[in-house]
Amino acid sequence: MDEVVEILRPGGVFLTLAANMQIYDEHHNELGLINEGEPASGPGIDAYPKVYNWLEDQGSLWEDTGLKIVDVPIGPWEDDISAKDKQTSELMRQDLLRLIQSVRPLLLSYGWFNETVEKWSAGAIEEIKLMKNRYY
Repeated sequence: MDEVVEILRPGGVFLTLAANMQIYDEHHNELGLINEGEPASGPGIDAYPKVYNWLEDQGSLWEDTGLKIVDVPIGPWEDDISAKDKQTSELMRQDLLRLIQSVRPLLLSYGWFNETVEKWSAGAIEEIKLMKNRYY
């Protein structure tokens, strides 16, 4: 954040987006993970909740800070949404399908068994493609 402060013009606006990599059910309850063993190693993905605090920690460097949480449906399952929101939720579903496929090598490098990763991937892909459940 220090670098942003250095290059931002006086009166300039810094807008950032940080994605929460957690999935929630249709009632906005966080989905827990089923533990099928521990990986050999690997970092957590935890920068997203820290961005706002990093800005706040810099104190008076920022005239105004704010935080807005937006839950985007995974797939166009919500009733009475605009065409734009329907398109956004479909794009979210497509992105999640790509993410499931792209994270496979990473999970294997952390020590997860190939069979476990295949089982997780296949189940997740089927669930998201068929929109069996409603998620954010």
